[in-house]
Amino acid sequence: MDKTGYIVSASSEYGPRYLAYKAVDLGNVEWATNHVNNNFWFTVKCLEKVRVWKFTATAFNVPKYELLSWRFEGSNERVGWITLRDEFNYTIGPTVEQIDVNT
Repeated sequence: MDKTGYIVSASSEYGPRYLAYKAVDLGNVEWATNHVNNNFWFTVKCLEKVRVWKFTATAFNVPKYELLSWRFEGSNERVGWITLRDEFNYTIGPTVEQIDVNT
């Protein structure tokens, strides 16, 4: 849990500098997997139910670390995950992108 009360977790973290909660901590926005480049995940449990309509994402400024194919899902209480956006060959690179989702 980070200092805001959100519960943040990930399938992999690359050491203390790149812990999952840092991806949602303004001013400290780096999370990285421990050399995992496919089938990894990141979750944020909100304090109350919310409607997600967009998110921001970016990749490291290194070509091999771009996000190429990805899926954004939502769930109530981590049961019955629903795909909100699913992309194949849609690259997220080193520039911050605002991405709309289907809700």
